[in-house]
Amino acid sequence: TFSNELHYGAGVFDPTTSTVTAQPQIVAGETFSMTIVTKDEFENALTVSVANTAMDDLFELHAPSVLEWVYEDLQTGEYTVSTTWEASGEYLVHMLGAEPSGMGFVAMSGSPWSLTVVPDALDFTTSYCTGTGCEIAHHGPQTLVEGNVVEFHAMDRFSNPRLTGTDALAINFLSSSAVIDAVVAGENGVYTFNYWWQYASYDQCIIFCSVDGLQDWTVDSTACYDT
Repeated sequence: TFSNELHYGAGVFDPTTSTVTAQPQIVAGETFSMTIVTKDEFENALTVSVANTAMDDLFELHAPSVLEWVYEDLQTGEYTVSTTWEASGEYLVHMLGAEPSGMGFVAMSGSPWSLTVVPDALDFTTSYCTGTGCEIAHHGPQTLVEGNVVEFHAMDRFSNPRLTGTDALAINFLSSSAVIDAVVAGENGVYTFNYWWQYASYDQCIIFCSVDGLQDWTVDSTACYDT
């Protein structure tokens, strides 16, 4: 009988049995690193580098094109490939290995790899405010006029929206007392509320801080967000 299966033999790199592992989740700005363990067709780990093959010719990686990857040969039959990931979201990272026959690349065991990148900490230098209440507010009591709408967009240092409901915010009206309704946490880190000024004034100010953050505001303006 004859078989169409390719057999590369003991000690020869086989991408289909070689494995890929990595972190399932990182924080934006952290290093994402994949570890490749090369094996032969009998799933025996190779203990030396794949001979006469540059890493660019040995592996093919599919991920967002903006990323820059660094490969390292550990000289033990294992390789690492890493990058700094800044954009939050859900991703699939495909790692392919070269067939010894030279017929192309095939997926290695563990590929594609599922990765979740969560936003970094709240950053008031990239967060911003929208809504009529952020620019020109109308005064008047809650019983007589519509509220001034404020939408605070909580972002991290890479301008990724923060995960909704994960930030405890203090909202402070520094130049006048005001009445606000409930703060609603929406999608993509947007917090919405209405407020009513009791008295007209040309100079009003709304400060968004982390809870109990106003003390930091007095020494560092980046510790809070000022409309």
